[in-house]
Amino acid sequence: MTDFKPSFTRGIFAGVVHDELLFPFPRSLEKRDAEEANVVRRLVAEIDRMQRAGIIDAARFDEEETVSEEVIAEFGREPDAFLGYLALGLTMGQWLCLAMIAGGAALLAWSRR
Repeated sequence: MTDFKPSFTRGIFAGVVHDELLFPFPRSLEKRDAEEANVVRRLVAEIDRMQRAGIIDAARFDEEETVSEEVIAEFGREPDAFLGYLALGLTMGQWLCLAMIAGGAALLAWSRR
């Protein structure tokens, strides 16, 4: 025996409208993955902020045929979505930079002895 698959046309003749066949869109992102929806909202808000600040200028990007370093640097400052902000409100990248600075200072002190 085969699985029953609703037919839109057969349903119309029977006086039944199968909404799932009429509107076969996927569920909204909030319903499928709330965490991913939060990330998307945060990224869209950040892009809006950069547009208001004049960092993102689509006409200039089209004219120069490139995205400016400033925009790339702004996105580099964004914390990792799965980590967010860590202790003292710093991102993982900022903590790693502090570790590199401390390591460089230790090497400099060691080389001067």
